[in-house]
Amino acid sequence: MKNSNLIIFAGLPGTGKSTACRIFVDKLKNLNRDIFFFDVDQLAKDTKFFSDINPDDQREFYARRKEFYNLQSERLKELLMAHQFVVMDAVFEKRELRKIIYSGARDTNAIINIIMTVCPKDIVEKRILADINHKLGNPQKRLFIYQQTEKHLQSINLFEKYSNKLHIRHISTDINTDEQIQELITDEFLFQS
Repeated sequence: MKNSNLIIFAGLPGTGKSTACRIFVDKLKNLNRDIFFFDVDQLAKDTKFFSDINPDDQREFYARRKEFYNLQSERLKELLMAHQFVVMDAVFEKRELRKIIYSGARDTNAIINIIMTVCPKDIVEKRILADINHKLGNPQKRLFIYQQTEKHLQSINLFEKYSNKLHIRHISTDINTDEQIQELITDEFLFQS
């Protein structure tokens, strides 16, 4: 049996991970790959997981995020069993939360590729404030969440215990995003099975 591939575009809110993820998925679909885009923002909106959250209550915010990651992990197991490639975006700021996703992927023997999206802080803040129609709502609240998340970011590294099937790459979404995505698509290492 071939391994499935979980490709995660990870980064702080507003770094362009969702946009980069959609560009990547569109390009892969054009190559006739068995791919599924797991829209985590849509899942959050549909389940109303964060609609009543008080961003000032860090304990509640983190507990809710942990609950949401468990929901994502269960959904990922189903998707990884059904598709060769599952692509998603995630903030992925805390090791404990990442382990929940790793666990779901491990259950399906998936290869995990993490694409870290980075972008200068001033550009991110402008993006967040300018996007008044974002499906997750109020730009001021999203900016606050970005700032809180940035404070608690724990870097991803290869020493995180998943297996030898964890690979990490970086792209900068403030310049030539489309070209960087094209380079990812031509990277044979990304498509091992």
